[in-house]
Amino acid sequence: MPPRPQQPQHAYLPTGKVRRPGGIAYYEPVPVERRYLVQRVPAEVERLTPSVTYQGWLSLDPHGVEICVRQSGAECMLTFLKKQGQQLKLEEEMPVSRSQFDKLWLLSAGRRLTRLRYTLQAPGCEALHVDVYQGKLGGLVTATVRFANADACQRFRTPDWIGDDVTGDPRYTNETLAQV
Repeated sequence: MPPRPQQPQHAYLPTGKVRRPGGIAYYEPVPVERRYLVQRVPAEVERLTPSVTYQGWLSLDPHGVEICVRQSGAECMLTFLKKQGQQLKLEEEMPVSRSQFDKLWLLSAGRRLTRLRYTLQAPGCEALHVDVYQGKLGGLVTATVRFANADACQRFRTPDWIGDDVTGDPRYTNETLAQV
């Protein structure tokens, strides 16, 4: 058995995201994110080209591991998620071929969503994504804001086009929306 790779030292607890590029494991902090409803889509979105994401759940177990398959552009991923309540504890992603994605996609019937994602720049956050849901979720628009840490999240001032914070609302998780 090969020796276990050493984990890098970080200033956070090792409960973060595990990545295994080339078979080497290391920890990243679990991102601090907030999800909001969008009251009105900002005008700057019209100048951007969205990424189209197709996401389907193969396993939905709120008390265990959830498994989903996702295609965004040419990238296809198989994702394993472990949550405790609404808190993400572990996320493991691995690339899959387009052929593998197509086969797994068939297994997600009834548990899918499609969204257009626009990435905006906003002061005080690492990323601000406006997600415009398609199909049966047409009309739903959310904003997901990612922060470097909890302090940045606390200091963030939402733009006037952002509405209610639905971060802890189970009705607005992607897993729930995929089942609508």
